[in-house]
Amino acid sequence: MVTGIGYGNSVTQWSKGEYDSASNTQDDLEKIASKLTLEADEAGDEIETAASLNIMRQDASDIDFASTGIISTPADKDLWAFDVPQGGKIVVDARPWYSPTRTAGNNLDIQLRLLDKDGKTLIKRSPTGITSASLSYDLSSKGRYYLYIDGVGDPKAYPTDYGSLGQYNIEAGFKGSTIMTTTTTTTTTTTTTTPTSASDRDSCSCPNVNSYISCDAKKKHKIVFKHKCFAGHLERACLTRQDNSSGKLRLKLKYRTGGRWVKQDQSDTVRAEQGAKLCWAYPMTSDKTQVGDKWQLVVINPERAKFELNRDYWKMYSGRCHAI
Repeated sequence: MVTGIGYGNSVTQWSKGEYDSASNTQDDLEKIASKLTLEADEAGDEIETAASLNIMRQDASDIDFASTGIISTPADKDLWAFDVPQGGKIVVDARPWYSPTRTAGNNLDIQLRLLDKDGKTLIKRSPTGITSASLSYDLSSKGRYYLYIDGVGDPKAYPTDYGSLGQYNIEAGFKGSTIMTTTTTTTTTTTTTTPTSASDRDSCSCPNVNSYISCDAKKKHKIVFKHKCFAGHLERACLTRQDNSSGKLRLKLKYRTGGRWVKQDQSDTVRAEQGAKLCWAYPMTSDKTQVGDKWQLVVINPERAKFELNRDYWKMYSGRCHAI
């Protein structure tokens, strides 16, 4: 019999005794595999067997992708292929499955990589302390690229990848370079991407706006907001540096409880270069996340960098829920 207790914990994983003072070294996964058949692998672990990311939206050179997969064994790795029509920026968020109610209860700790057409790693992300992974990268040219998903351990928590398994969701957005020029023997066509509308770039307005540009020298920008959707959606934010300042420009999410603000999660750090961008999402899934609850998104900005922040809500697995 396979048993275990994960009450109240955000991450639960199978084990075969790979921890201090373990008294049970039973190989749980071997026991399960001896009785049940694994699902067919939806994405291969080599570029020749990679699956294609689903295209959710395409507008000129801008493309949104999304797919769902499963890491079924410690040896399982998934590769997802996607094509872009020109050079530009790709932003990717990979998240394990979360329960829509009560504690999150996911099992998978994700390592995310971006590979070029030959399978060379361009960038790798596997942050400690959180099970999701995100990245942004400037693609130099058109062509095929790959996303690599692996279940890994966390050196600060439980370093083995034995039980780092489960379902995950990928959301990716590609934005082509600002000017794309195509020349033929008879005509020259210049296409410029649509500029951000005024409603998407409110200057120095807060709180409760969908875009916020820093206009003063603060180390922390605190934006208080209330839930617009029921549990089962993502709070998503994209943070972009507007200058070359250094420092740990990042996002922290807090919720209001017992008359005080309590930290819930935080993002990776935005690279220290102008135009560097990090998109980060947090699943609002627990029984605390009711419509109207107060939350606080904090931009941690020790070097007082200029930045732009864009936020929205996304209903998990089915697209936009409610723009702020």
